[in-house]
Amino acid sequence: VVRGDVTYHREIDDHNSFKAVLFGLYKDYDDLMYFGGVKQYLSDIATIGAEFQYNLEQPLWDKPNSLVCGVTLKNDDIDYLKYNAADGVTGALRDDNHTEVFSYAFFAQDEFTIVEPLTISLGGRYDRTEYDFSDYYTPAESGKKSFDKFSPKFGLVYRLMDKISLFANIAQAFKAPTAGKLFSGNSSTDANLGLNSEIATNYEIGIKAQPRDFISFKVSGYRMDIDDEIITVNLGGGAFEYQNTGQTCHKGIESEIDWKLMKGLTTYLNIEYQTAKFTDYTHSGTSYDDKRIPHTPHWRTGWGLRYEHDVGLTANLGLNFVDTAYADRSNSGKIPSYTVWNTRIDYKKDWWSAYLKVDNLFDEKYFENMSFSSTSGEKIYPAPCRTVMLGTSVEF
Repeated sequence: VVRGDVTYHREIDDHNSFKAVLFGLYKDYDDLMYFGGVKQYLSDIATIGAEFQYNLEQPLWDKPNSLVCGVTLKNDDIDYLKYNAADGVTGALRDDNHTEVFSYAFFAQDEFTIVEPLTISLGGRYDRTEYDFSDYYTPAESGKKSFDKFSPKFGLVYRLMDKISLFANIAQAFKAPTAGKLFSGNSSTDANLGLNSEIATNYEIGIKAQPRDFISFKVSGYRMDIDDEIITVNLGGGAFEYQNTGQTCHKGIESEIDWKLMKGLTTYLNIEYQTAKFTDYTHSGTSYDDKRIPHTPHWRTGWGLRYEHDVGLTANLGLNFVDTAYADRSNSGKIPSYTVWNTRIDYKKDWWSAYLKVDNLFDEKYFENMSFSSTSGEKIYPAPCRTVMLGTSVEF
């Protein structure tokens, strides 16, 4: 994997600033998998994109006012091949396709103060995603698809005192299905060209505080109603398909705390509890209302230590705990809970920086994704083993 980005930032004057980010990624993937016989999967993924952002800090009626607006552009170019690979030897071609995904978004948000303790934010975002899928192995599977949506946002922040604030937000979110969920070819029997995009409406209320210099915390409660949430459905006989559900509801509480133990050393803790259920979903005459949505654990917890030194060194050590979850819409098969440790070391000196990142530090064997059927059993997707990544960046 090779990735990089370049950022340009300019302070135009005391009120206006501009930032541009160019980013890219290239990934060469070659792996053997053992579903329905040994297969060799080859893919080249090239991503290039840019984001341009304009900021205006200008009082409005002698009150603080801040405007952010911009545009995001991204293009993904994916070549995919699949071969039979008995005994690990490349054999007959099974799939050959190319996918191009172009997406762009326009966004704007303004924060302004009506009376001194109350800040209001109004914003919106327009997203559009376009897919062009060319299947060279099975040309009839080729196709095009596009999705777009405008998503508004409204928020309030009320400062009870200098470092204690109450906040509330109402926002919509848009998520288009991925190319792999839309187009099948021979690479994905799960795909479904008839999928709709997911539309979520989120309500949140909470408190954010820093009662002392060495401690800060945030607690919030939320409710998220989703139309057309996408899940994986077992069709029987070893066949699976992505499908839209009717309506779902996610509710929960999130909390986070940062505590400075001593100079340079901070501990942090994040805890989330959620319930996520179908509220209006019937398929083939069976109602799944009040069933838990697959792959939605009740509990998620993150804990860690962060050390920062004046020489430019930052070190992080943390764990993530994820509770058990159901693998299917009938709540028959379970995905076990797991705990994974991660670490990262960053060093910054003048105009350059570098990092070393290790995910799954102790090489835990676990999985986050599993499809289950009482008749055809389990389809398990193992999570990545220990992964090491090095990176560097320069500023000029």
